[in-house]
Parts: sequence; C-alpha cells; structure tokens
Amino acid sequence: MTLKRQWPLGGGNPNRTTNKDMLFEVMTFYIKNNITQLDEDQHMAEENNIPFLDCSFTSCNEETSTQKLFVTAETSIENLIKRVINHGKVCKSQLHLYSTDIKGHVGVCKLKCEEKHELLWSSSPYMGDKYLCNLRMSHGFYVSGILPNQYSRFCQASNIGTIGETTLNSIFQKYAPVVSQLVKESYETALLEEIASYEEGIDIVTDARHGTRKNSMYTDVVCLGARTHKVLRVETISKVDCAKCTKT
Repeated sequence: MTLKRQWPLGGGNPNRTTNKDMLFEVMTFYIKNNITQLDEDQHMAEENNIPFLDCSFTSCNEETSTQKLFVTAETSIENLIKRVINHGKVCKSQLHLYSTDIKGHVGVCKLKCEEKHELLWSSSPYMGDKYLCNLRMSHGFYVSGILPNQYSRFCQASNIGTIGETTLNSIFQKYAPVVSQLVKESYETALLEEIASYEEGIDIVTDARHGTRKNSMYTDVVCLGARTHKVLRVETISKVDCAKCTKT
C-alpha cells in the first residue's frame, strides 16, 4: 500500500517520494475529509441552540513553525474578542490576519475582511507611554543578572522579538533612580537595625556582607547600570554570625 501511494506522488517513480511525504499526503487527506464533519456538527449544534465548542488544539508544519511569536497580556486578548464581536455585528465577512509588526516583544497585528474593514490590535496594553509587556520583559532582564549579549541571543533563538538598546536604556534611565533609592533605603535600614541590636559587640559595620557570607541564599540581587551591568547585593544580616564575630 505504501508503494501504491508513493508511485503517483513520485510521478511514476516511488523513489522520488519519501515515507514522510507519503504520510503527510495521507494525513492531509484524512483531515480534509473530517473538517466537513466538524462543520456539520457545528451546524446541528446551532440549530438545536447548543453551544459548539471547537477544539483548541492546532498543529503546525515546517512552514508555520517559523511564524512570528510575541508576548501578550490577558486584557489585550479580552480587547481583541470584544472588537471582533463588534465587527461581526455590522459586517458578515470574517476578519483575517493581514500583517504582524513586532515592536520589542509586542505584536501589532492588522486584521482585514473582504469588505476592506481594518482592525489594528496590539498584544500589550500601555503603561504610560510604554508597552506593559516590554516593561515587564526589560525588568526581568535587568534583575536576572544576564548580560546584554545573552539576552539578545536568547531572544533571537526563541524568536520572541528583542527590545533595542535605545529602548532599554530609556527604560533604565526612567526607572533607575527609583530602583537606586529603594536599594539605598533597604541597605540603610538593615544596617541601622543591626547596629542597634549589637551596639555593645559591634562598634561599626561598613560592609553590607558582614556576617552573611554563609547566607547568600537569603539575599536579593539588583542590577544597576545599562552598560557596566553592576550588581548590588542587598542582604539580610545574620544575627547568628554577627554574635560569633569578634571583628569591629
């Protein structure tokens, strides 16, 4: 049976067609014949006022496996559903994806119908003048401790878009003062608390790592600087180690 299928596919020569090609044709034929049955089931469900729930499983082939990927938010999906419903109230033509423009990690999609109606949709809401998804992804990049070239290679390999260096720097410049102030306040608070608790045994503590070198798992890491990528470690000072320490 395999040779009989490969013979017409190979133009009379079965050696021109691989088993993969043959299986793909057979499965495609099967799917096409079952789509009709799905349409009939949907039609019967609509006549009987029964909600038809289509299967959410979709497969991809070699061509669609390289399609554009992007990050989205729940509210953006809800917005897309509402806008498609509103379009359906005034137009019977179905919307189809016309183009997708990637801006950082956000997808800006244009949908069109046969009546030439256009719908522009972005996969992320705005936070101020920036996309929320880009802000969240840039935040993850800064606090993770990975280097800029590692972030770029990861994004290129996964094909989820990349935030440009200019945008990253602008985001950092905008929020760096806030992060620096929080780090400074956290450091000073921990320092003053330990000095007050061990005033008799410790005269002065100038190193945030005092007594905490064995407790790195309890520390928080904050990255500072876009180019130098300096890392400041904000630590919780261990009372057990400080009690044993005799150094000032």
